[in-house]
Amino acid sequence: MKSLLLHHELDSRGDLSIESLRDSCSLVADSTKQADVELHHVRVTSLPELLSRISTLSQYCADHPGVKLVILSQLSYHIQTSGVTPQVKVKLLTHIKQHLTKTCGAGQVAVVATTSMAVKLVDNEGQPANFSTGTKALLIPTLGDGFSLASKAYRLVLARHALDGRRFARLVSSPARTNQSKTANFAIKNGFIVDMET
Repeated sequence: MKSLLLHHELDSRGDLSIESLRDSCSLVADSTKQADVELHHVRVTSLPELLSRISTLSQYCADHPGVKLVILSQLSYHIQTSGVTPQVKVKLLTHIKQHLTKTCGAGQVAVVATTSMAVKLVDNEGQPANFSTGTKALLIPTLGDGFSLASKAYRLVLARHALDGRRFARLVSSPARTNQSKTANFAIKNGFIVDMET
């Protein structure tokens, strides 16, 4: 008898089609060796709905013990587009972080959250700047550095080389807290990220 592996997907922007998610799951599942994969996809249309879903996520996972992976696609979208003040944003992120920590701590559930990156311009002294005075641009998470749990989170940046357009993945931080970032080139084949050597 095969076990059933559940994935729960919260889609904030609606840019993930359920068909492509199911195709990806079926490509990963080997019928002879792996568990069957079931996908629960939820389209989140507003910030209140996102907060409601995250607040009840721990109970949802308890009610569905087969859920082992929760993916929060574009977690930053509704927070960034809601127009809330920076103080409210900090409170919302603290609320979300507490509930995701509770969800992970309550069972064997991994949470993957994707967020956007923003460009921060700085001058020679490292002070905030604009397009006229900036001498360096930094990529920073739109949710800020304090959102993820440093002791349990991996921060991975997927981008393209400026000169030749090749894709690369950079491990910026990990629980091991190594100070050196690691970079590897990758390609996308059949909807999956693969090593350039493959």
